Amino acid sequence: MLSRASNWSRNTWPPRHSDPKTAGWYADNFNADKTGPGFMSPAGANSGYWIMDSEKVPFVDTFSPGDEIAGIVVAPLVGDRGDLPAVTQYGDGGWTMEFSRKLVTGSDKDVQFSDLSQAYYFGVAIFDNAQVRHSFQTSAAALKFSQRPTAVAQSSWGEVKQLMNQ
Repeated sequence: MLSRASNWSRNTWPPRHSDPKTAGWYADNFNADKTGPGFMSPAGANSGYWIMDSEKVPFVDTFSPGDEIAGIVVAPLVGDRGDLPAVTQYGDGGWTMEFSRKLVTGSDKDVQFSDLSQAYYFGVAIFDNAQVRHSFQTSAAALKFSQRPTAVAQSSWGEVKQLMNQ
């Protein structure tokens, strides 16, 4: 999330202090009294480490020892956090991540890219759920916009038509 510098705080906890959670992301898969799972996949045991919120079904304890069920329930992010779609791909020994967003979002939590002649500085940190050793940049990257080349006609349409008829 590119947060406005004026929105920065020396308080580093929570790490996402400038992008409110509207809805989505993940929740632990517990029942109300936290004594067991709340939900399971319609596919049953050993069907992955997460369940999509839109696909979850109530947990029914018909599992055998050693069976695994998802530990979290996930849903698409909504609001400021969801306005930054991203895709990742692993290849040639490394990850590539592409993300996008509107130039002007209208959110008071975002940098507004309204002046395309200006450089915007930012950093990226990737949370990998490993508790430690997350990926982050040690210096700022600069986002600079360039002008698209404009084609300039060397001849009028009438001249082009004459050349075509010759």
